[in-house]
Amino acid sequence: MLCNGNIDNVFYTTIRRYLINSNDKTNKELISEIYQKLKKGYRNEYFYKNTLLNKLLFKNHDPYKTTALTEIPVGKSKADFIMINGEAIVCEIKTELDNFERLDSQLKDYYRAFDNVCVVVYKANLEILEKK
Repeated sequence: MLCNGNIDNVFYTTIRRYLINSNDKTNKELISEIYQKLKKGYRNEYFYKNTLLNKLLFKNHDPYKTTALTEIPVGKSKADFIMINGEAIVCEIKTELDNFERLDSQLKDYYRAFDNVCVVVYKANLEILEKK
């Protein structure tokens, strides 16, 4: 595990490519710096999933009593993020890099299996979502 100091070639290639002055830092510190780079310049689906995990699960629920799942097939769609803690909540993530072409069919699939469905969007895309 990287947080324990183990070596991974992809990780260190990424560190050398994107960070300066990484020699005296722990893997945990390096991961935090890479995450901040994602936050500022490339908020992809991984960034959103990680944020949901940290903000919803770890801050609001007991991680020993809650299950978080990603990329679970539901009908013809794949649920981006599912959290189960007494009740299940499915989240469809639409980043600033996504479009909304499949959203209608995704929501239909999710509502067939779940009572609680939410769509997570980048702030600038909120208006597009509200029109849908």
